[in-house]
Amino acid sequence: MNKPNKKSYAVNTGKYGIIVLAAGNSTRLGRDKQTLLVQGETLLKRASKTAVAAQPDQVVVVLGEKAHLHQRELHGLEVSIVINSDSSEGIASSIRTGIRHLQSLDQDIDYALIMLCDQPYVTSGHLKAIIDRQHETKARIVASRYQKRAGVPVLFHKRFFSSLLKLKGDSGAKQFLLEAEDLITVELLNGEVDIDTMEDYLRLQISNS
Repeated sequence: MNKPNKKSYAVNTGKYGIIVLAAGNSTRLGRDKQTLLVQGETLLKRASKTAVAAQPDQVVVVLGEKAHLHQRELHGLEVSIVINSDSSEGIASSIRTGIRHLQSLDQDIDYALIMLCDQPYVTSGHLKAIIDRQHETKARIVASRYQKRAGVPVLFHKRFFSSLLKLKGDSGAKQFLLEAEDLITVELLNGEVDIDTMEDYLRLQISNS
């Protein structure tokens, strides 16, 4: 396991951790999405490098049942790897695993920024913008916005950790975004693009060619 990143992006404004969810079984895709190449890098490596480049206090990468194959993509990156043994349950189990591991690394973490490994248009600049927006507004939830809706990546204040730890199934944190009263958003160009099927991947390859 690599050492977690200790560089803080937002000095004296709270402690931030980024959780990269990469434990999915890619059932609809038919092969591991984590190792799909996008502009010469796997989706897993690309997302993890993006998280590290945002300079949070910690970066946690949640892997699933094929962790023994995927860990090599994280070699040399300042991340902390945790394995979700219940990944077949759905994304909620990965969120729970990530939050628990983040808290075990640093009990003083104030915010968790949750992102997926299969959104190729997420940049470190966007992650920093989310953190900046939280610092400016003091909002407890800051989400990305695309197609007129709030979505991931999304930042949660620690007051929501206990609720995130109660999530079940494959609904993720959508209910929080629907019910949040103090939700702030940051626009993410092409944020709706993710890789769930081979058709999604082929469209992305064509757009990048």
